Amino acid sequence: MTPGRIALLSFLLIWLALHLSGVHALFWEGSFSIAPWDVLTLPVFALWLFYAARGRVKVSRDLIIGLFLMLLFCTWIGIEAFRSPQPMRGLSMYGIMLRNVVLFLVVGTLLGEVKSLRKLNRTLFLAGAGIAVAALVLFFQAAGNMQRIAFHPSLWRPGIGYVLDQGGVMRLVGFAEDPNFYSIYMALPLLIGFSLLSRKRWLGIGVIGLSLVLANSRTFYLVFAMSSLLLLAAAILFRQGKAVSGYLKSIGGSVLAIGIAAWIWSLWQGDLLQMILKRFDLLEKSGRFELWDRLLANGTGDFWLGKGLRGSEQLLGGMYSHNSYLDLLVETGFVGLVLWGLFALFVSLKALQKLALADRVPWVQMWFLLLPMMFAFSFLYNPFFWLLAAVLTADAGGERDERAVRNGDHAGAQ
Repeated sequence: MTPGRIALLSFLLIWLALHLSGVHALFWEGSFSIAPWDVLTLPVFALWLFYAARGRVKVSRDLIIGLFLMLLFCTWIGIEAFRSPQPMRGLSMYGIMLRNVVLFLVVGTLLGEVKSLRKLNRTLFLAGAGIAVAALVLFFQAAGNMQRIAFHPSLWRPGIGYVLDQGGVMRLVGFAEDPNFYSIYMALPLLIGFSLLSRKRWLGIGVIGLSLVLANSRTFYLVFAMSSLLLLAAAILFRQGKAVSGYLKSIGGSVLAIGIAAWIWSLWQGDLLQMILKRFDLLEKSGRFELWDRLLANGTGDFWLGKGLRGSEQLLGGMYSHNSYLDLLVETGFVGLVLWGLFALFVSLKALQKLALADRVPWVQMWFLLLPMMFAFSFLYNPFFWLLAAVLTADAGGERDERAVRNGDHAGAQ
């Protein structure tokens, strides 16, 4: 297999597995929980070892720097695992971080030898459209039984299809259990859709976009607009307006396509705009703010070193903080926050350098969408973050011919 195909298969398998977090039968429960993406890391690493054994793996300077910064953070995570108030669960978190190191190394080294992301982009877009269709069908079935679901609390959070959330608002989750995580994972194929030229993309963008509207994540709405403006500002600042202009124009047209799809849905299932506004009206009642106040009041006593891994969970009685940055500060201290920040800064600089590469632009926006979104979700150890960083750190040639790369009918270079 070529490095491009191994990288595509590795990223796609992990990305698809992340969508299955609502299918609890796939998890091994007990003292520890093993998720599908944990299991898939083993064959992915085995494929990489098979390729590496033939002496073909090349590690670029950028990837070495990124891996070095990641290992610095990982070393500190190991120390914090032994300082954890729950040592065994702290060590499990350290194991999760080691898994992320493996995925970063595999995807980063393989994509470093791939000139174009066309095939990966096209595959993710098509897979995203398929997932969105399945998610919409599940949600449509649930919406038809809204009255019965509302009167039975046991049906409010089945983990698949929908959740009946605060204020009686039904939100789409697909197979991902959480509407916000669904929004994060599906944002990438949506952004990739903006970079394509094929007329067929509008159908895919419409169904993906509609599913994201029905997921109704307030944070996603805000950071999507923020990341688009940031991309525009970066393109002007780094004189990459020509490379990004077509992509940004596509966002405007796509918002219109998504709006039409949402309007058609509203004719059958109620006013979507009213549902979105209702979610924002309930913002001040969000439980996140209370959790953050508790962490700030009780979790920052050991400012420099932190309380150890799982410290936030213990302070919150087993709940997640829904803030990756507070988790970092409370559990790993200021030292851990700085070490992670150095890694994130390095990847951000590499991302900005790739604005000239049309096939990387959706990935650049995804990075700057994810960073602020992590203020509202505990996402630090999720493999998606580290896989995205690997793609942006890989020192590949990329495609500078925007129209050629943005043609969705191309099959891909590798």
